[in-house]
Amino acid sequence: MKMNWGTGIAIFYTLFVMAMIGAVVKSCHSETHLVQENYYAQDLAYEEFRQARSNAQELQDPIKIELIDREKLQIQFPQDMKSVKGEVQLFRPSNKYKDKIWPIALSEKNQMILALEDRSENSGKWIVKVRWENNAKDYYHEEVLVY
Repeated sequence: MKMNWGTGIAIFYTLFVMAMIGAVVKSCHSETHLVQENYYAQDLAYEEFRQARSNAQELQDPIKIELIDREKLQIQFPQDMKSVKGEVQLFRPSNKYKDKIWPIALSEKNQMILALEDRSENSGKWIVKVRWENNAKDYYHEEVLVY
């Protein structure tokens, strides 16, 4: 059987329409997550955030975040900070339902150790966000963690 140009164009448009319908159906079934729920309020408070990040960068003894045995996260605060208040957030960019927040509770060594959940289920990219206050001065530090 010989195919003419009209049949070729009809086949091309049919395949194109089927591909577009498939793309629409796939996009309707995928979940979308906002990176931050209250992004407008955070944008208004950006100057305070920038100052807190700058305060953390200017520390003589910076905060240290390290993964221990792929099961624990250790956060070491500077030794001269004794009245630390704030929170630690494990932020998952790909799924907002896996985000975790802990209030800061320091040990006598001025560190905080967090137990991480099952590695096989939660492996991937995480962002550790630490916001704290010491002596009426705000600080912010974040690091990327892949485990």
